[in-house]
Amino acid sequence: MGIPRKKSWPLFLLAGLAFIPMLGVVFGLIATCWGLLTDRPRAILAAGVGAAGVLLNFAACFGLGYWTIAHDGRPGGIRSQLAQTDLQALVVSLEDFHQRTGHYPERLVDLRVPFSVRPLPIWDKTVGLFNQTRPYQYFLARDGASYQLFAVGPDGVPGTADDLLPRLSDSLTTHSGYRPRALSASSR
Repeated sequence: MGIPRKKSWPLFLLAGLAFIPMLGVVFGLIATCWGLLTDRPRAILAAGVGAAGVLLNFAACFGLGYWTIAHDGRPGGIRSQLAQTDLQALVVSLEDFHQRTGHYPERLVDLRVPFSVRPLPIWDKTVGLFNQTRPYQYFLARDGASYQLFAVGPDGVPGTADDLLPRLSDSLTTHSGYRPRALSASSR
């Protein structure tokens, strides 16, 4: 008389629970580890099912997060907040460039350092989260002593009321070459 084989259904039940949104990650990780360490029949298959549930949960969370950010074009939304952060970083970088070289760059692209560990965010996030075609609006004054910088806003059109200007501290505003542009009468 042989030793009775262990049943596989508890392992498959746990692996099936891996497909429950969010909570399934825990079940899937347990099922995957258990399936790889046990000698139950078809344990590797159960480990694969558990791992698939975990991957599906991560893919769904990433997809939902991306969709939320990509479709949030309202003023004050996530893309607008990211753009504000980028604009502040650009003003600091422009001032650092000016301090090092004695002048402001002609274009924002001139600020970028090739193969940098932390690339400079010059692409307008209000146009789209993964936009790599439209940089923030940067205009150097004729005398080269000051500049304007802004994001086009959710409508994607420069010179309208939804354009975003950098939010700067008073000390940075007074000691920098940044000059906020005045909105035209047609854009108010």
